[in-house]
Amino acid sequence: MIAETGEKLLVDIYKGNDGDTLDKLRLVKYHEKVFTGSKQVQPKVLPPTSAAAKYHSYRVFYQVQEWACLGTSLELMPEEWGFQLQRGQLLPVHTDIPPAPEELMNIIRCGCTTDCSSQRCSCRKVGLSCTTACGQCRGISCLNSMLPMDEEEEETNI
Repeated sequence: MIAETGEKLLVDIYKGNDGDTLDKLRLVKYHEKVFTGSKQVQPKVLPPTSAAAKYHSYRVFYQVQEWACLGTSLELMPEEWGFQLQRGQLLPVHTDIPPAPEELMNIIRCGCTTDCSSQRCSCRKVGLSCTTACGQCRGISCLNSMLPMDEEEEETNI
């Protein structure tokens, strides 16, 4: 109930609709940023994942209970409320899921500072086109892009 209520509150804060989940809203907001922006989307501008929100909500609940019950015998175990004990210190659990699917974590991307026209480009080397994940070119400003060339560029490359 705590995780569900926390998620609903965060959906409202991020201006989601009734029935939205944070994961769905995160994807919608990501698509909005990709389609309207010219820069790489920074994760910090997106809503948290449902898993991250769950642990945040647990920690908030735990803290409020600790404050509200000062001087009473109520003893909550922090490890059950979004914290983990490491080397004698309580640290927050941020999530219980990986940051991205394994396939995405292993994606090939280049960091070329030139036009990606040589075999030094790690994308070109393995036969892939550059993508938005690539360092400087972002799959747009290079010769190894899937983007169609305009007529003037085609004439200069013939």
